[in-house]
Amino acid sequence: MPFYICWGRGGKTSQIYPKTELAHIDIAIDNLKDGRGFAFEGHGLSNQKTPGKVSSPSKILAALIDHHFSFTFVNDALAKSCGLAPDNLVGKCLWDFTLNIEMVALLREKLEAGEMAACIGLPHFDKNSPDHPESLWDITIEPIHHASGQMESFLLTGKERPVSAKASTENQGDHERLLTILDSLEAVVYVADMNTYEVLYVNAAGVRILGEAVGKTCWKVFQSGQTGPCEFCTNGKLITPQGAPAEPYIWEFRNTVTNRWFHIVDRAIQWVDGRLVRMEMAFDITERKEMEEKYRELLEFNNNLLEKAPLGIAALDKDFNVVYANHEIREILGDSLNPGPDATRVKITALKPFQPLGGPQDLSRLAEGSTLSFERMLRQDIGMPRHVSVKGAPIINSDGFNGAILMMQDITERRALETRLVQTHKMEAVGALAKGVAHDFNNILHSMMGLIELARLSTPEVNESRNYLKQALTAGQRASDLIQQILTFSQERVFEYKEIDLPAIIETALNEVKRTMPPSISVKTIMEKTIWGIYADPLILMQVLISLFSNAIYAMKPNGGELAVTLISREMDPESVRIQPNVLAGAVRSNFYAELTVSDTGCGMTGEVMERIFEPFFTTKPLGEGNGMGLAIAHGVILKLNGAIAVKSNPGKGTSVTLYLPRTGGF
Repeated sequence: MPFYICWGRGGKTSQIYPKTELAHIDIAIDNLKDGRGFAFEGHGLSNQKTPGKVSSPSKILAALIDHHFSFTFVNDALAKSCGLAPDNLVGKCLWDFTLNIEMVALLREKLEAGEMAACIGLPHFDKNSPDHPESLWDITIEPIHHASGQMESFLLTGKERPVSAKASTENQGDHERLLTILDSLEAVVYVADMNTYEVLYVNAAGVRILGEAVGKTCWKVFQSGQTGPCEFCTNGKLITPQGAPAEPYIWEFRNTVTNRWFHIVDRAIQWVDGRLVRMEMAFDITERKEMEEKYRELLEFNNNLLEKAPLGIAALDKDFNVVYANHEIREILGDSLNPGPDATRVKITALKPFQPLGGPQDLSRLAEGSTLSFERMLRQDIGMPRHVSVKGAPIINSDGFNGAILMMQDITERRALETRLVQTHKMEAVGALAKGVAHDFNNILHSMMGLIELARLSTPEVNESRNYLKQALTAGQRASDLIQQILTFSQERVFEYKEIDLPAIIETALNEVKRTMPPSISVKTIMEKTIWGIYADPLILMQVLISLFSNAIYAMKPNGGELAVTLISREMDPESVRIQPNVLAGAVRSNFYAELTVSDTGCGMTGEVMERIFEPFFTTKPLGEGNGMGLAIAHGVILKLNGAIAVKSNPGKGTSVTLYLPRTGGF
């Protein structure tokens, strides 16, 4: 219930001040609009509004105190507690009637800061009456402010708790029994004054661990580095707003003196002298904390191990919902695998790699106790398809199938390397066969051409047969040129190496093909002004470029398009060259390359065609329009130069051929 304070000056009524309910007493100060004094109202008592008269319950202490902490008004209960008449108590200092100097210092500090101060179990006696028995005060001292905000004085309210000899004897017996029990505990137990922080008791276990501390200040002996009460002190959590003991406060803390962990139970109890004190019971949990830390470190290690593993790993529950997915498998299947609440977990059987059901990719076989192993190609919306290897194993416990472990590995690069290795071996085999056939055929061809030439020379010019023999020699020469191409492909042809002007050769080759190029095709060139020197056979390299340009032009017929030629200098390590998509590389070991790319916007190639483009005599052109040796020769020449050739193509989107030619001295 709210109460009010008023007082008069010079016979005039002062401002009315609303206040809140007091913490320790159930009383109200009535509003006297026509008086110059104070009146207190308690339960069962009438309101007396006579100025200067006081009525209050006999056990309630009440007083007004000025800035010097001297009484300016005292009720009968407080005067009786001090052993003086109210009028004789006015003007005396409050602190003259208290025993505990440290408690007084704490109270004064609060009040001088303009804050409310409360004290439970403040020892008190009447200095003027030595026979007056010692008693305890539970008091609240609250600042009173003027309407302007200026502090006027203090209001003291509270209760007295006398300590009788009989009660003291009984309490002492209970107290000794309590201490005996506490001394038998392995837990550390100590008791401290809640106002002065003086240690009142430490049990045997506490003395062994923390040393003798009775009579000392708790924050000085039980903690290190403290210059005042601990920030984590629990005193404020142990007393209710009504001044009664609160529920025990439980917490964990690492002691700064022993460096050991404790599980702590703090509570306010009534000490033998009647005051409320803090009792702390601390159970050493250092070993448990160390075990928890080791377990946490193990979990963190395992988590890092799984997250950084080059293998995709997922844990599934018995319904095939993803409960864990590491970084690698999320990279393969998407971040949607991140587990969320049960309602949003991903059912992995619905994902593409595990469809359709019934095949080797059917995860339901795991529920039957079988393992899983298969490979799939995943087509993506953006970029090249990915090849993955999937393995799975069931988790079986006493209740049967309880989930599964799924492992997934991106084998795209491995498959590409395997494909390139097969292609290289195939090309080597074809080259070896072609080389043998070419040499034998070349020997036979030269004998035939020699005999034909002799026959032609011995035939008169007017003879019609002489013309036939001339045509036979021309056909033989074409066959000889084809044999030279085969030898170039098989890298048996002798190259005439020298440092070349690559931009000039490109321009010459372009001019050669432009003569027969349809007007619907445009040419775009982007060439760096300064290109590293290249060591190659200029005539053979010219033949390679004309072949590449001709293939690009043919692919854009009849609709037309754009032929783009790009030449730049690139610095990249040999391994980076080897792992280019669809690349065939020689013994690359340079870090500096001229990168020449020939691109078209033509019809492109299918995957099946891409697998055979470097085979000699393979062509998609109609009979008579190509011999299928263009890219085969390009392959042989580039590998002879210790370079690399890479091809990219998409049906309907065009083709791009890139040559990596090592800088002079790079082969």
